[in-house]
Amino acid sequence: MKTRHYALGIATLATVLAVTGVPALAATTYKATFLEGIPDSVYSNAVDIGTSGVAVGRVSTPGGDFDIDHAVLWDATGQIMDLAPAGSNFLSGAARRINSTDQVLLSLDGSTYLRSNGSLTNLTALGLTGTATGLNDTGVIAGYRTNRAFIWNNGVSTDLALLQNFAGAVAAYDINNANQVAGYAELPGIYAGITRAVVWSNGGIQDLGTLPDDTHSSASSINDAGQVIGASSYSYTTTGLLRNPSTRGFLWSNGVMTDIGNLDPNSTYTYATHINNLGQIVGNTALTAKGSDPARTAAFVWNNGVMTNLNPALGRDRCYASAINDLGQIVGSCDGQAFKLTPVAAGVDVGVRMVPASGTAAQGLAFTYTLTVTNSGSLPASGVSVNYVLPAGVGFVSAVASQGTCSGTSTIVCSLGAMASDASVAIQLTVRPTVIGTLVNSVSVAANEADANSVNNTANTSVVVKAAQDTVDLGVSVTANPNPAAALANLTYVISVTNSGVGTATNASIADTLPVNVNFISVSGSQGYCSGITYVTCNFGSLASGASATATIVVQPKATGVYINNVVVYSGISDVNAANNAVTTSVVANTATTSAAADLALSMTDRPDPARKGSDLTYTISVRNKGPATATALLVSDILSPFVSYVSSSASQGSCSATPTSVPVPGTSFSRNTTASSADFGKL
Repeated sequence: MKTRHYALGIATLATVLAVTGVPALAATTYKATFLEGIPDSVYSNAVDIGTSGVAVGRVSTPGGDFDIDHAVLWDATGQIMDLAPAGSNFLSGAARRINSTDQVLLSLDGSTYLRSNGSLTNLTALGLTGTATGLNDTGVIAGYRTNRAFIWNNGVSTDLALLQNFAGAVAAYDINNANQVAGYAELPGIYAGITRAVVWSNGGIQDLGTLPDDTHSSASSINDAGQVIGASSYSYTTTGLLRNPSTRGFLWSNGVMTDIGNLDPNSTYTYATHINNLGQIVGNTALTAKGSDPARTAAFVWNNGVMTNLNPALGRDRCYASAINDLGQIVGSCDGQAFKLTPVAAGVDVGVRMVPASGTAAQGLAFTYTLTVTNSGSLPASGVSVNYVLPAGVGFVSAVASQGTCSGTSTIVCSLGAMASDASVAIQLTVRPTVIGTLVNSVSVAANEADANSVNNTANTSVVVKAAQDTVDLGVSVTANPNPAAALANLTYVISVTNSGVGTATNASIADTLPVNVNFISVSGSQGYCSGITYVTCNFGSLASGASATATIVVQPKATGVYINNVVVYSGISDVNAANNAVTTSVVANTATTSAAADLALSMTDRPDPARKGSDLTYTISVRNKGPATATALLVSDILSPFVSYVSSSASQGSCSATPTSVPVPGTSFSRNTTASSADFGKL
């Protein structure tokens, strides 16, 4: 019998202490949140967390003989979102990574997708093959396929080097912002089957070795400083030895591999899963059996040589930690339910993040940064202020805060006033770079009170400034007609792309991930060429500044429901505004309509009756359309008796002639006066 986990969202405060026997750090208080699931979920696991506090992972729901796996995202408040398009019928999904710009790497039924600005791009349809596992802040992806690791960058896949030129088993698990990749590779020859932790960098590969007396190792994570963590183990078959633990967690830094220890001297294994840019490590370690529970596992955090058991903060005995961000937030799973731990500093803890509109800015044009200021401490902060000094070659345009005021021209100071515990303030900062090159920005935040955590008091970001003519600003919009649509009837998407930038966009293209459960009918473009059926691409060629192009895609929804269409636009030229590069359109398809019919009624009277031989006899023929549809091309035919002679005919609408054609409108009627004829009444 499966245990059902419903939407809980439970948040508790707990203080955890360092493991006994090692130098103690100050006690850390965590806010523990068990993340909500989707209705009737039976399992959930959070595997990664971005600097914004957004977590990603997997949730399972019953699906008959097999559970259905959903790729999901939990926002900073813990609200869950299924990343598969609404109305889709994917059976296997998992979100694997999230970067600092909240791009998400995920898989759906074996295909790899990248979610950016709310829209999904099918990378498998663009040529990415294999298992994608790592994602850095610039959108570069690492992964592996049979006997080869690779990186994927802007649609180009590059195979990584082999260990001792041997095409054995290989896996790549993580990539940092220097495009260094961590994973494992199999040794050749007599060592076949033995794997070593490796790092791929600058076209080469480095064997990181093992801990003393071990034979195997594997790397699971690498940070921007090049520090690597993972597991080192031994093979009884190779060594003939028995030992606990059989698997040990390691930290590899500056060429030296170090055992990070464990929480229990009788532990059978310790595995390090993730390292952040501060050198903090999370992972899992086995604990001694307790009562009738032989499978106790502790989630841990390791910091400066101290390993801390996180289970007390979570109130569970079987917990696994998957990832830790640079703010110290930790995600994982306890007893099959996803969790998030957020450090709560004792006192005031103000912090700031700075996110650029794009990785590229145009010389002489306005460019926007979004600053987010938070107080993660347990106490309110007063006199909170943000300080930003404009770098050389940058002009100030504006600064607008959601709370408080901003002033200055070369040094920008935003006075935000008081901030309660767990509060946040957004600032939109717009500047105008005037010099080509790399623009390095730094922003800081402070409060009147002493800060319990100075690590997050500053934020830095770099943007490449190019000549305006070398940049573009492609925006995409979509109209759907009709909306609502009807099942089994045509639904037309018109996709418009406009270049609002200065330069000319070369190979301006769209990629449209069509809704599942539709019949593809056609695609056409105003210029260039289009192809695809479930994943449609159109290359419009060059779009000059101010130019536009359109694509028209016609589909038919197969059934009623909500149909989600995701479109992204891109080109061969740097885009200065990523916010308008993607759009999601939702259309409701209702029950298919049945063609309505007209309901015609005919009556005829004669006058005089009885008639006199040689005198006029008039027939009045009345036609009524009782609906519901309009009758067109209506014809009334009157076959005269052979004992009368035709004199004349007239109609209240239409015309009378010897050639019959006629028509009625719902709810209307008309009559024809004749002594013998046929009538074309038009429409009724």
